[in-house]
Amino acid sequence: MIISLRKSAYILLLLSVASYPINYSVSGFRLIDVLFFISFFVSVPFLTIKKNNLLVVILFFLVFLMSILFGTIFIGNFSTDRLIFVYKYLYPFCLILILFNLNLSSKQLFALMKLMFFSHMALSIWVFLYIYLVSTGQIHGSFRASFPFSNDYVTTDSHLFSSTLAIGALFFTMFFKQIYSSQFLFLIFLVLSVSAIVLTGSRTGLLVFTIGIGLYLLSVGKRFLIGIFAGLGALSMGLFFLVNSGSMPDEIMILTDRITGTDISTDSSFLGRIQKMVIGFADSEKMYFLFGVGVLHSTLLWYDSLVGSLMSHVGLLGAIVFISLLFMLWKNTVCSVKLKSKASIIVAIMILCYLIANLITEYYLVSRSVFPFLVYLFISREYIRLEKYNDKLLEIEKRVILGKI
Repeated sequence: MIISLRKSAYILLLLSVASYPINYSVSGFRLIDVLFFISFFVSVPFLTIKKNNLLVVILFFLVFLMSILFGTIFIGNFSTDRLIFVYKYLYPFCLILILFNLNLSSKQLFALMKLMFFSHMALSIWVFLYIYLVSTGQIHGSFRASFPFSNDYVTTDSHLFSSTLAIGALFFTMFFKQIYSSQFLFLIFLVLSVSAIVLTGSRTGLLVFTIGIGLYLLSVGKRFLIGIFAGLGALSMGLFFLVNSGSMPDEIMILTDRITGTDISTDSSFLGRIQKMVIGFADSEKMYFLFGVGVLHSTLLWYDSLVGSLMSHVGLLGAIVFISLLFMLWKNTVCSVKLKSKASIIVAIMILCYLIANLITEYYLVSRSVFPFLVYLFISREYIRLEKYNDKLLEIEKRVILGKI
């Protein structure tokens, strides 16, 4: 019974991987949310959690509920449309619980990894297709790409799209050789991925990818360095010649100018984020910074930063617990592998880069961003677990052979 439920949860995971790029929503819920609810109920019989992890999660949600209570007492009425944020905070914790209770075989892990890769590549190709459709008038919307099948293309979510592409590109740059051995395919993947990030017109993704790659290059061998620099060099030269050839459409020129702009003093997007973060601190100040006013009573719906939203929703105490949860996530992902191993470093880079992305906008409250990120961590965890298991089998076989001799 439990085995069949685990297989059902795995199939639902594959369906979620194939559907998370779909942005069509009804009352704020998407197909990936529906699949999540089904997955959770299917997984309940076999879900377990370590006591230490459970205590920290309970502590976070205790602060979460206390902030809502204080907000109700001192502020009063709230808007019912804020109730969706209760689900948004529960989602990542429940998803981690489901994923980390699945023990995949090598075959299942490889299938999951390839499907995630295909979803990432489909999103990258969509950027080029979207620009073509908008420029030819077949889609009415912003020239900055949004997720496919969006209800509205005029209001763009390119910053979220860019970040999702960057996290995927970063992960598969580090894990590519576990899927394909061809350096030519790797170069195609790298050029397509980075070009797609640039063409979203958002600096968030490019910043996250650049920092992540920079950190990763410090921990890899010279052979891989040559491949990375060759791909990035070819892409940079290609973009340079295109921009200076004058043959690029004006819209693409605007996107490249926007993403390469460095004058933040006149950047309304950057300045707006600072203002919203200050409002988040002002909310928490009402509770002497220790707690927040809660998700139901926050001044703004979105604060465009992890810091602003955490301070408003759970205050300083909740923010400290949240950081502790990130550390525990890293620790549980790498299991008991050596801290300086390559796998441990990759997971640390992924979490750090996702944290940096969330300093710009609170992606941790958006399922289209949280889901792929946590699946990437889950793939890393399962890879580490299976690698350790195979090493133990090899060691046992050696002992048996030596014993016979």
